[in-house]
Amino acid sequence: MHNLKPLKKKLIEYFKNDWGFPENIDGDSFVDELIEALSSLDGNLRDRLAFPAFTRIVKSGKVSDEKCRSLYHELITEKYLLKGLGKERDDSVLGRSSFVYAAWSFLEYDKTIDNRIFGSGELKNFFDILLKLVREEKDFRGWDETGGWASVIANTAGILETIVSESSTTHAELLTLMVTIKDKICIDYYRFINGEDHALINTVISILNRNLITEAEFSSWVDSFLVLKPSGKSLSETRLSLNMFEFFFVMRHRFGESNKNLRPYVIDAIVKLF
Repeated sequence: MHNLKPLKKKLIEYFKNDWGFPENIDGDSFVDELIEALSSLDGNLRDRLAFPAFTRIVKSGKVSDEKCRSLYHELITEKYLLKGLGKERDDSVLGRSSFVYAAWSFLEYDKTIDNRIFGSGELKNFFDILLKLVREEKDFRGWDETGGWASVIANTAGILETIVSESSTTHAELLTLMVTIKDKICIDYYRFINGEDHALINTVISILNRNLITEAEFSSWVDSFLVLKPSGKSLSETRLSLNMFEFFFVMRHRFGESNKNLRPYVIDAIVKLF
């Protein structure tokens, strides 16, 4: 680990200047400087300085197309975004929390320019990586007293919510994502307390707003939860029961007019989970 104090000092000056970067800043070198800070245990450096600086320098267009491509593809590997995936209470969760948004910032920037840097294949690949994150993430910490915010599942769900609202995601991909969300909610070793379930509900609503999922498919998806209904006779079964009940209880109140025909299935699930 390099000494990040000089970088922190520089970022504080940029922050004081309302994130005004020098005209002659070398964007390619600057994003390289920021990478290590994005997994730092210093929450102030990582969340309040390095992360906003990274997204702003990418959006500014001061990073070359070649660097955008190469760094994006490096970020989504086990060196960064997938590092430590599947471990519990491991500091690598702090990096995953930042790197998922750092990688996404390149694809977001790409939407705003005429000469596109990335093709549809990159977005499809990133979608698959996000599915992997949701499936395999086991570190559910939100706020860590030492390292600051983690919340990988909530962050990933927020990006998925945006991606599925775009027409490039297919009916089959949306169904796969719904199954992935169901499998993540139906765990008995952790009680969701950091808003991960609420973020996943937003993703479900974004899926349904595409109007590709049929009523029969939604009904079948709800039933796939209910076949797992626990008896609540153990701590693990109580956690599973609470996760499922809270998920549908909040979903009921999030449904708008466009989803009102599906609300009875959600209400029925709540009643059966009492």
